[in-house]
Amino acid sequence: MKKRINILVLILIIALTFVTLFSEDDEDKGTIKFKELPKKVQKAFLKISDIKLITEIESEKETENITVYEIETKKGKIETSHIFTQDGALIEIKKSIDYNELPKITKKLLKEKFPKLKIEELEEVQEFSYEIEGKLDGKTVAIEISNDGDIEIEKENDENENDKYDNDEDDDVDD
Repeated sequence: MKKRINILVLILIIALTFVTLFSEDDEDKGTIKFKELPKKVQKAFLKISDIKLITEIESEKETENITVYEIETKKGKIETSHIFTQDGALIEIKKSIDYNELPKITKKLLKEKFPKLKIEELEEVQEFSYEIEGKLDGKTVAIEISNDGDIEIEKENDENENDKYDNDEDDDVDD
């Protein structure tokens, strides 16, 4: 009898361990409450939206030192996502849109390049960055730094400055 109890206790401990291990959210991402956001993020969000519209808030650890916060809102049929750094800098805004809100050129490209595409979701995305122009080692440079820390540098005197852009003539589309 005592042996059966020990076995049952052991099975229970193993089961609880598995439940605990596999039911925990990903360490780097989780749902949080507005009051748990850093004060700078709260303040920045309240400048552009209303707390009453919030449907979900997630925090995600991008790197060891950087956490971003995504605040999702809904007003009528329009869903919007605001992504902030921990110091309150707005990185990106995504807003749900209807197909008829797409620019003509975008519709034309979709029809030409992806004729069989069945659209499930459309979002307008605005990313925020800063452009800085100046001289570096005697050469004119243009530096773009996004709020999430990505850096792109273009050197004016570099023959390959446009390599990062897709210059395929096949992709050109007339209005």
